[in-house]
Amino acid sequence: LYYYGDQPNSSATNVLNLPEGFILSKDGKSIVVVDFIGPNTTLVKIFCKNLTSEFNLFSNPSNILLPRFRSVEQITNDSFVFGSINSLFIFTNSTFSPVARLPTFNFVVGLEYDENQSILYISDYFNSRVLSYTINTLPNFSLLRLYGKTNLNDSNPSQTPLLTNLRSPYHIRTDCFGNLWIADPDFSRILRYPINSTVPDLVWGQVNFTYGSSQITQNGMSLPTDIAFDQTCSIAFVA
Repeated sequence: LYYYGDQPNSSATNVLNLPEGFILSKDGKSIVVVDFIGPNTTLVKIFCKNLTSEFNLFSNPSNILLPRFRSVEQITNDSFVFGSINSLFIFTNSTFSPVARLPTFNFVVGLEYDENQSILYISDYFNSRVLSYTINTLPNFSLLRLYGKTNLNDSNPSQTPLLTNLRSPYHIRTDCFGNLWIADPDFSRILRYPINSTVPDLVWGQVNFTYGSSQITQNGMSLPTDIAFDQTCSIAFVA
């Protein structure tokens, strides 16, 4: 058992003040932690499992005023994408810079990178949508698909659950087969989207796609926020 951080507001390198998100690195040897410590400062730390090596990727760079990061996803061995309130940022090859993006996001909650397809999925919470981008050469992203909305200019929240809309997309995951799974807590459901499709083919937590009330039953859900799979995608875990 290892624990990370202690004694908030300390200057020690192994201290965490308000960690927002973390991932296991691709090599499985360390964890990457997004630690919000102040209005203008965000640290991203890499902790090795044995706690003998740890360093900051960046800390309040002079070229940009850092927002509060909430999510992180690793693209390659030396490149990471971070989601904040209304932006995406990328760290790659020891260079930190904003990622050019269109449209503007409104509270990036979740990120998911499908390495097999080179697709980055972004959960745009208050705009009630999920966007997918193809990654060509970093940091160049190309918009691929839009989930939950029919056009980029529509930022109004959905009032009733339908087959093709989203109310409050939270965390997003892809499974072993390339399907996209979106947690939609305000409609108390989780949706599965087949590969290359923006129309879901399966709903969990509700009897059909047009129900969205909290269901405290064996097959129902109430405000699900995340989903994960085992290595063979034969078992799913829902929070």
